[in-house]
Amino acid sequence: MTRKILGSLALAFVLSATSILMRPAAAHEYEHGDLMIMHPVARASMGVAANSAVYMTIENAGEHDRLIGVSTDVAERVEIHTTIMEDGVLKMQELEEGIAVPASDKAMLETGGYHVMLMGLAEPLQVDDSFTLTLDFEKAGPIEVEVIVVHPEELGDAMHMEGHD
Repeated sequence: MTRKILGSLALAFVLSATSILMRPAAAHEYEHGDLMIMHPVARASMGVAANSAVYMTIENAGEHDRLIGVSTDVAERVEIHTTIMEDGVLKMQELEEGIAVPASDKAMLETGGYHVMLMGLAEPLQVDDSFTLTLDFEKAGPIEVEVIVVHPEELGDAMHMEGHD
């Protein structure tokens, strides 16, 4: 009987550990040629908000490149944005030219700076959900990544900007 209980406990422990290891984590990376896309995450929806933002780090071990477009099926529109200060108010501005990823350097997409804006979400983004996002680079071409949805508190304090909620 004791052996059976210990065996059941061991199995429960293994299954629990396995589920933790298999849970999508924010620490995920995608390599494509000279580019490394690290930790693509999106902010979970707040209330009935129809918009969200995606953040990541793009490292470039090669020649200069540029993120020129982004697409996904979870939103009606997807745009590349930056955050600017205008008349004492933080605002978003679309970057029609995209984001430069300099040679042997990186581009940081983070709260309060560059980010991918998801507008007109098909449904709210829930913590631990994931979705596919295609990043289109001028030279490297398209790179498909899985974006993990995280709680806004995991992204920092700059989340309550005009247009983001």
